[in-house]
Amino acid sequence: MHRERPEKLQTNGKVVWRKRALDQLNKQYNYIRKGSPQSAEKVKSTLLDMAEALKDHPEKFPMDKYFKGNKGDVQAFEKFSL
Repeated sequence: MHRERPEKLQTNGKVVWRKRALDQLNKQYNYIRKGSPQSAEKVKSTLLDMAEALKDHPEKFPMDKYFKGNKGDVQAFEKFSL
């Protein structure tokens, strides 16, 4: 089911990471680091930068359609795949 997005999302100028998201980020970082510490740093910094961009442009990424009970404040994006 596709929900329409509000014209302009409100932002409080803050990005809040859920514990599970941080755990997953760190898990992938550690996995990549085993093969390439430089690549691991690049992936992590790219994802953190993308998330931080939400402070100024909260409409940049779609709402997380898999997050149960999403009231429009949980967004999701993918950049890399393993």
